[in-house]
Amino acid sequence: MNEQERLFSTLEKHNQAQVDNLEKEMEETRQECDELKKTLASCTQQRCTIEKKCQNIQSKLNKALEELAEERALNKLLRSDQEKWSARLTEMEAKNASLHEKYVATVNDLNEQIRDLMMHFEAEAKIQGAVEMNKVTEQEINEGSVVVADPPQRTPMRNRRRKKK
Repeated sequence: MNEQERLFSTLEKHNQAQVDNLEKEMEETRQECDELKKTLASCTQQRCTIEKKCQNIQSKLNKALEELAEERALNKLLRSDQEKWSARLTEMEAKNASLHEKYVATVNDLNEQIRDLMMHFEAEAKIQGAVEMNKVTEQEINEGSVVVADPPQRTPMRNRRRKKK
């Protein structure tokens, strides 16, 4: 029986070693599992945090895109208005130039009419004076002719004043 006891003892030792080995492996596996659970919990928390950040960034992006669309629409309207006002300004400038030309022509015409009237009044006064002093007779006036000289060239005072400013 000794041999059986020894064999049994050896087998028991061998089994005990295997049990110890398996318990050690099980403990290592349990620790590894606990570490993996902690890592999983940490990763899950990080994932939630990242998803929240992603949602915040996405909402900011959507808001920025909406603002960009509004800015582009506003810019389009402003450009359209600018083109309209630019066309209107060009039209008004052309109209102003046309009116200025008409104004200058009217002023020149009126100045010429005033000059003609002044010459008429001066000539009438001279003729009347000559008739009253008996230097000229009615017959000489009726048979005579009048020659009008070109007016002397004057530089407008207004233009000189404007140039000095």
